[in-house]
Amino acid sequence: MRSGLFLNTGKKVTTDISELELGVDESYELTIPESQIDNDPITAHLKAKTIFGVLHGLNTFSQLYYYKNSKLLLPFAPHHIKDFPRFSHRGLLLDTARNYFPVKDILKTLDVMSWNKFNVFHWHIVDATSWPVVSESFPELSNKGSYDPINMVYTKDDIKKVIEYAYLFSAEPPSGQLNPALDQTYTFLHILLPELTSYFTDKYYHAGGDEVNLHCWNTTPSITEYLNKNPNSSLETLLAKFINETHQIVRNSGKLPITWQEMIVDHNLTLKNDTLVQVLTLQIHNVDNFICRCDPFKTWQKIYSYNPIDGLTDQEAELVIGEQADRTNLEVLLWPRSSAAAEVLWSGPYDTSKKIRTPDRDALARLTDWRFRMVERGVNAEPLQPLWCARTGRCNMPY
Repeated sequence: MRSGLFLNTGKKVTTDISELELGVDESYELTIPESQIDNDPITAHLKAKTIFGVLHGLNTFSQLYYYKNSKLLLPFAPHHIKDFPRFSHRGLLLDTARNYFPVKDILKTLDVMSWNKFNVFHWHIVDATSWPVVSESFPELSNKGSYDPINMVYTKDDIKKVIEYAYLFSAEPPSGQLNPALDQTYTFLHILLPELTSYFTDKYYHAGGDEVNLHCWNTTPSITEYLNKNPNSSLETLLAKFINETHQIVRNSGKLPITWQEMIVDHNLTLKNDTLVQVLTLQIHNVDNFICRCDPFKTWQKIYSYNPIDGLTDQEAELVIGEQADRTNLEVLLWPRSSAAAEVLWSGPYDTSKKIRTPDRDALARLTDWRFRMVERGVNAEPLQPLWCARTGRCNMPY
């Protein structure tokens, strides 16, 4: 029991302002000594090479002590922690096309992401289901495409406000609904995409590429007429033209394109080497490891047991930059289930003895404690156990 705990950074923290990008150093070293005199204040020391390492160290620091009856408790001290992430991309996708979320809820989600050491916010801001982004070039997009053009849209200032909170993987256009046979489509994209990419500071822009609706194209008279006049063309060559043109517009706007794996796996497109491919599933992954879809519901145990590099060779595993959780509801569904994903992405699927981590043995007590801490910070996180189990530790009954 201690009367005070202080954190000293002093000259041990590098003061350069690094860009948050793939490969940035997020490591930190945290030392908390054990005081020899009861009630003597303890001074902890934090070292890091970047501000991102400092942030992660502070989040770890905040999880190591408790207050009870106005007394500070520091169990298991002393601590000497050298920590760094296993994967450099640890992302969470928020879909505001299918469900609109106010900016204040997005900002709160960014806060909790930071506590859980996520470092990528993938804003799935538009899709075929709705267009909530207010475009200065094409205002009719949100006027006609949003759920409510007054109360359920994101303005340029709203997006700027979110960016001031976090670096973003940007927006994604819908796939398979724009007509690739019309010159007007590319005129439209050459105006819209530079405008949208200018809203975001990140160097990546997600150019979509999943769930391409070829049936929609195949039943569009102007497309079938184009194919009849161009017998060497097909729906696949039209798709390749559309994707390549879209990616080049993104590059010309100073960004690098991201696309879903369907462009390679299902449509056999040849993409430039600077394209980042987001993978949903691989043939080498078994069905039990495919947790990317929202149906059926995935428990935190299922999420925790996911191994992002399962079945890959060491050489292939080096090409995996990370993963991301995907939820279309907030807080009670998001936390602490996404905390399980955050731990796997930070620590990797193996423990220090190279054994695969298991949810009940390695994570339940820790995530239960973390869930209580998030609740104390105002997060409506779902309980993992009955309170009796959490307090006594004598049962293993996760909800």
